[in-house]
Amino acid sequence: MLGLLREIRSQHGREHATVAVLLERGVRPPLAGNATPGGFLLYSRASTEEVREAAAEALRRLQSGEHRLAVSPYCGTNILVAALMALVVSSVLRGRSKSVMKGMSSMMFGIMVALTFRRRVGELVQEHLTTLPDSDGVSVRRIKALQIGRVSIHWVGTGRDSF
Repeated sequence: MLGLLREIRSQHGREHATVAVLLERGVRPPLAGNATPGGFLLYSRASTEEVREAAAEALRRLQSGEHRLAVSPYCGTNILVAALMALVVSSVLRGRSKSVMKGMSSMMFGIMVALTFRRRVGELVQEHLTTLPDSDGVSVRRIKALQIGRVSIHWVGTGRDSF
């Protein structure tokens, strides 16, 4: 089980790195991804060749020590962290009070705290829980694409090179 979680965290980092490279190269939203065992999915308007080149560059950069590429300001983890922070802060401040005004002010303060700290806390959660930059000995094995209207879904299969 821990091996599977490590694999998904590593693929999540590779997905983020690939998205970062695509953004650097001018690919614009829609642009999203999901990590899976053995690879990751990318949803974008990028061509298969653009995705192939970006994934290869992302791996090279992760392997050369650019580990920050595995952490993304656009990750869904940041949204989840913000929602949890807002919930916890507002719940703690409200306590057992049934006052509507206290509830509203607690909620507003919780949202302000979440908006202020969501990115840094989200990045910490990514660094320690949801992504890994681990890509030594990994290469792009295959890419499969499915075109749906103007958006492509690319599955980027990666794996360890065997010697």
